[in-house]
Amino acid sequence: SGPCSLRVRFFDALDFAGNPQTAQPIIPPEGVYQDGCNRYKGHNMTRPMFGFVGIGVDDAPGITPTTPHRVTGVATANNLATPARGFRAYITKVSTDQLWSTSAALGGMSFGQRGVLAIVFHYKGAPRSGVTIRRSGSPIPNDDFYFTDTGITRTTVSGGIPGTQSSTGANGTGLVINADTPIAHDGIGGEPGTPGQCVWPSNLGASIPNVVFVQIKEAELATGGAACP
Repeated sequence: SGPCSLRVRFFDALDFAGNPQTAQPIIPPEGVYQDGCNRYKGHNMTRPMFGFVGIGVDDAPGITPTTPHRVTGVATANNLATPARGFRAYITKVSTDQLWSTSAALGGMSFGQRGVLAIVFHYKGAPRSGVTIRRSGSPIPNDDFYFTDTGITRTTVSGGIPGTQSSTGANGTGLVINADTPIAHDGIGGEPGTPGQCVWPSNLGASIPNVVFVQIKEAELATGGAACP
């Protein structure tokens, strides 16, 4: 139970994006340490050749009922000058994936089964509404979905393709499908500060079959890339 019910593994992020079923995890020499507060540590790991560490969280072997969670991934650059202390990973319940897919009237496979990129837009740690996701600088009205929740929960997705909601709501989150390979995603709208001062960063992201991939975008200065003041 608790943190022991989950399995946290580290990967070359591009290897994981290519095929999470066959990707070989990076094994920390001391193993993966976890405490009772859902904090995990991989120490002295080999750094991936292409510069990004992927972290995958799923059910520990032998958990009953089987597979209560979808595999959920995040990534971070591996050239950090200091350890990535406090870097946040996520879990996604299968029941949550089913709520998303039913409310969106997705049909067929669920978001998690298709593969979904969940992008959350933040300013000083708080979600931002009014942001429309872009892929390679262009809107993707047939591939993005947004939440109608009035608070920060993520349970109800605006239905239809294109969806009836075209930008983030109160939880600052959008779901992206049909990004078969890692490609640049950013956002437009809802930027804090004076017009043109801050932007949403552009990062590679993909919707990987049977994976919920989470990407947090903190508003940054248009020039220099520092955090938006």
